[in-house]
Amino acid sequence: MEANLEKREVDALEVIANAKWGFAAVLASDILKFFYFKGTLYYPSLPDLNPVEGKFVPKTGSTPAIAAKEPILMGAPNPAINWVDLYYELPEDLKTGHLVVTSTTGATIAQVELRNNSGQIALNTKGWVSGIYFATLFSEGQETKTFKIVIQK
Repeated sequence: MEANLEKREVDALEVIANAKWGFAAVLASDILKFFYFKGTLYYPSLPDLNPVEGKFVPKTGSTPAIAAKEPILMGAPNPAINWVDLYYELPEDLKTGHLVVTSTTGATIAQVELRNNSGQIALNTKGWVSGIYFATLFSEGQETKTFKIVIQK
């Protein structure tokens, strides 16, 4: 599935969804959530369960290992025509990084310094030719996550 709307059309959907009134607001919100990762995702709440029932209980005195948070990089719309929004999140202990977009030949198409732990970057792809590109998230000089962008003109 794909939704290739212009940036101004997505902005109009956000206005309708933010009105939070009527069927149009519900549909606009659903489109934004599904195709563009925008808005609030609702998860059903689970009933309170006995914390021991059906779960592994470690030995007394042991401490659980806490897994490091993985970086996040995703984008929409994909395939894209004229623009793509990239959403990133670095691990909590990292505050800066950079994003590099390359073509399949390895040519650098765009490079953006990231000054926050998480955020959104809108890339104008009007001048890009149809094909596959790779957005790579770097933190502390190391490649941490790659996202494939498809441009379809």
